[in-house]
Amino acid sequence: MSSQQPDDENLLALCRVIAGRDLAGVGRLLDSSPELARASTDAQRSTVEYLISQGADPNSFDNSGVCALHRAVRTRSAAAVSALLDGGADVRLQNKAGSTPLHLAVQNTGRSDSGSAAAKDQQLQIVRLLLQRGAKPTDTDFKGKAVGDAATNHGLRALLARHPTVP
Repeated sequence: MSSQQPDDENLLALCRVIAGRDLAGVGRLLDSSPELARASTDAQRSTVEYLISQGADPNSFDNSGVCALHRAVRTRSAAAVSALLDGGADVRLQNKAGSTPLHLAVQNTGRSDSGSAAAKDQQLQIVRLLLQRGAKPTDTDFKGKAVGDAATNHGLRALLARHPTVP
């Protein structure tokens, strides 16, 4: 087996934790197996690219008022975020609460700033990607909360403060 492909044992373990809805277990497996994490990333990007090539609208909202880019940001999938943006997703599209993808990207998804190292790395990649693609730290949600005010850690606030705000 190639050193770049996950072995069968890791794939089976991943299937078991997914079937058991053990999100912490998924994170642990992806953290412990770079090959497995890489395969998962490749699959996410390919899936998004395929769906868009078949006519899926990357800016359509579901019944909850959320689009695919919002979900990809919240699940910390930089590969899916990149594929959605490449496929025409609007980097500043607001969800039903008025939050942009950047609002969601700068917030923690775990309790008490918890989360795996891989999730935090994905978060930073996503924030940088969104900023590069035109997201604005000055955007506000429907309650008037700016992205910078939504940022939950000092590092992200500093990154946003360094980003030029061009209207």
